[in-house]
Amino acid sequence: MQEEFPTEVAAEGGSGSHGSRRSGGIIGRTGVRGIVNKKDNSYGACLNIGIFALTSKFGRDLATALDHLAIITMLIQRARHGVLDGDDFEDCMRRALVETESEVGVEAMEDLGLKFSLTLSKSYWINCHTKVYTPRIACLETALAYRRQFAELQQALYHRGSSLLNKFSVADLADNWHRFSALYIEACCGLGETQSIVASSPKSREAVAKRLAALVEANSAEREKQLRAWNCRQMLQEERLQRQAARTERRALLRDRRAMVREDRKLSREDKALRRKLPSELVQNLVRRWERLQSLRRRREAAVLQQERAKRRAAALSNCKKLAKQRAAAKVELRRSRTEREERWRWLNRRDLTMADLLGQRAL
Repeated sequence: MQEEFPTEVAAEGGSGSHGSRRSGGIIGRTGVRGIVNKKDNSYGACLNIGIFALTSKFGRDLATALDHLAIITMLIQRARHGVLDGDDFEDCMRRALVETESEVGVEAMEDLGLKFSLTLSKSYWINCHTKVYTPRIACLETALAYRRQFAELQQALYHRGSSLLNKFSVADLADNWHRFSALYIEACCGLGETQSIVASSPKSREAVAKRLAALVEANSAEREKQLRAWNCRQMLQEERLQRQAARTERRALLRDRRAMVREDRKLSREDKALRRKLPSELVQNLVRRWERLQSLRRRREAAVLQQERAKRRAAALSNCKKLAKQRAAAKVELRRSRTEREERWRWLNRRDLTMADLLGQRAL
């Protein structure tokens, strides 16, 4: 039997052997991983690939269940190879189903009665060891659609660490749980089918919600324990941060104190060196200072002299401009008077000049 079912296949079957109650009775373990039996001694094959479970129909013949297990194993191996090659999981499942059906035949697949379901867990709300399962359905596309939605919810809480509380708040976890619960109830009851289901039926929305609430209530002590542990870790971390801040502050004060001591020592050495200077050095320093002051005074006097020269040049330039204007005005006046004399002379020396003109001109 071990040669017929390799180790990696048996490991997958172990995760697919449900330990929960189904409508057909109690599902228990058998000597072969991947084979489950009910209380009425009917056998079936069930294997998981991640959260996606593939289950055959149940029958009383164990050999038939083993044949079904071989077919499901073949299908899962093909899907797994496609996923390892980087293909999409849904495309791999569709392709693996078609290839397996073409290999074993349509009759074998119909006899297999393959159904799909999801194995889900919420470690914070219903304990990491407790699983919830969706009803088995024969439609692959519907199962893949639900798997996609549950995977998106799980991806929203993806976290590499020991506790979800280290990254997410309780409000975030509660919001994700409410969405998970609504989707799980929808998956269990079916879209648009709740009105036709009796309220006392285990598949009604109220019954599924009550079962989830019971699981949450059963895990309340564990959640309180996680919250207390998280609070303790946060308090310890805060205390460590406070101690670290205090150490940093003490180091900064010590560093400043040492810098002040070094500065005081430096000033003290400079004062001592100044006191030990020879009189000749003091005289030289005084002479150099006097020379600097004299040079500064000469530069200031030169600047004042240059400003006065600039003022005188500006005044001389202004006077020159005024004289030029006066000369230009005198030239214009001289030219005008000369023009008037010439016109008068021409008027007095014209040929048609009469005595009346002369008398009139004289009167003028």
